[in-house]
Amino acid sequence: MATTLASGEQITVLAEVGFITNFFVLDDAEAGVLDNTEFVLDGNLEGVDITEYCQEVSITRGRQDQFAQFNAGQCAIKLVNNDRRFDPINEDSPYWDTAAGRSGVVPRRKVTITSGANYLFTGRITDIDVVYDYNLSTVTITAADDFVLLANTVVEADTTPSVELSGARVNYLLDLPEIDYPLTTRDISAGLATLGAYTISANTNALTYLQQIATSEQGACFIAANGDLTFTDRLDASFATIAAEFSDAGTNIPYTALQVIYGQEFLYNRIQATIQGGTVQIADNAASQAEFGITTYSLPDLLLQSDSEALTLANYLVGLYANPQYRFDDLGLVTSAMSAPNRDAINALELQDVVTVTRTYTTGSPLSVTEYYAVERLTHLITAGEHRVTVGLFNTEIVFEFILGGYTTTTTRTNLVKNPNFETNATGWTGGGGASASVARSTAQQYIGSASLAVTSGVNGTARAFCQNVAPRIAVTAGTSYTFSAYTKSPTSARLVDFLVSWYDNSGTYLSDTESADFTNTTTGWTRITYTVTAIANSFSCTPSIRFFNTVTGEVNYIDAVLVEQASSALPYFDGTYADAYSGYTLTEQAWNGTVDASISTATWGLNSSFILGGELDSDKALS
Repeated sequence: MATTLASGEQITVLAEVGFITNFFVLDDAEAGVLDNTEFVLDGNLEGVDITEYCQEVSITRGRQDQFAQFNAGQCAIKLVNNDRRFDPINEDSPYWDTAAGRSGVVPRRKVTITSGANYLFTGRITDIDVVYDYNLSTVTITAADDFVLLANTVVEADTTPSVELSGARVNYLLDLPEIDYPLTTRDISAGLATLGAYTISANTNALTYLQQIATSEQGACFIAANGDLTFTDRLDASFATIAAEFSDAGTNIPYTALQVIYGQEFLYNRIQATIQGGTVQIADNAASQAEFGITTYSLPDLLLQSDSEALTLANYLVGLYANPQYRFDDLGLVTSAMSAPNRDAINALELQDVVTVTRTYTTGSPLSVTEYYAVERLTHLITAGEHRVTVGLFNTEIVFEFILGGYTTTTTRTNLVKNPNFETNATGWTGGGGASASVARSTAQQYIGSASLAVTSGVNGTARAFCQNVAPRIAVTAGTSYTFSAYTKSPTSARLVDFLVSWYDNSGTYLSDTESADFTNTTTGWTRITYTVTAIANSFSCTPSIRFFNTVTGEVNYIDAVLVEQASSALPYFDGTYADAYSGYTLTEQAWNGTVDASISTATWGLNSSFILGGELDSDKALS
């Protein structure tokens, strides 16, 4: 039965140390009914309340700091065993399973510890240590959460996931047949980091790979007190509500001890981040290096999709750890001396929850300090007369939700084509080439919106569509990289297609042409053609044209979503009205710089991993 401590707190320790009951029995009138939920094929293990035999319960969950991994939470239960009920070889034990010929006190049986309605620990028995002192005996049952199962599970064969967000990668791993982690005990955030399609080799340890995902995300992966496998992204703590407020000023929840740390433990002013098969990406803080010397933290073998994402992560981390941090560390609490509401608030705390801690002083300035922290560790020590809790803290970045959200990292792009989508007309485009082609707006085909540019061949030959073939042409800067792209479709017959760019100087005099490689489009879908080129010497403007080769008289080919921008590679299409998805980014604004469908356009994207809700932001704190 549950035990009520002197404080009124009700502690319950359940262990599945009994024997299996409620087997399905074929042809039995009660136990043989198909599709019933009480009598099942493999039977049910009933949890046995062993609280009355407990002398001491200790629980440790979490990690030492943000750079460590979450390993399996641990629990030790010391039990009175004078009647040998917990001795695994005692055949007279109430937990002896006669049918199986063994005790129910065996490893891997489930253990659950609660305080009232709050879970403190859920795990499985790993060790049973029996001690005899003459006629007196105790048993210590040690349990670990389900990370212990994943730590002993490996991927059986090489497997390659697709490019996906970190949360999807967690689920991909857990869904593998050899792992088959229950869907009902998962709490997985979508994640912010995009992971590459890297092969997971046979014999890869499941827990090790989960921790590799968490490192790449800079999030957290742990087993919650209720037994759920939990994955959080790097910003989840920033958006969390405050779970508890601690103070030594006679308000909120009182604490008995508070440890302070201030040193070089988390001083890193050079971050090296490397993806699998990539090159080392380095982020430096020169000011910190000049003051403290160079201290390097390396993140090798990341699962991030690209070197650029690794560099973004490195810049993010060096911004957090370039200076020494003064922080509160371990918070000591005696819940058995508290009011029921305060005690419940403490027992409801979960790893990665956010709390505030206020410390007051009798001298000096300031006289009071309040800081925000994420919960990194939780320990419980429960005896008949007392329940002590230690909360391990680490700095976190909290966002107060009083204004609209924003991104600390954004990118703004400009589409230099004045009529890129043909939604209104075909102004600015002309036809030509050996096929004497003509151009017109058409609603017969479209990649975006409701229209595209139809290019109709007058005779057999190469059909050509010119963009801004008269002044003012598209302005360029000599020696700068530009990327041209467009979507094409040839409904009659697949054609070779390319870009040909004509360059002009500042007086409008033609200089020369450059052209892209050939692309083969299709009759059924839209094919994007791209061309990255450095504007030639002395160039001041250009006219791009798209060519369809070997067309026949009357043939109609289509162009849509044309993009010319200053860039070294092809990025997703956009204009002032439409925009394709941009992996890792969220579109925050877009606009035409003049008349809609007749001017250049700009769009701004926020880097997903840099999102904050807005409001007050303590930039000296690290994300948990």
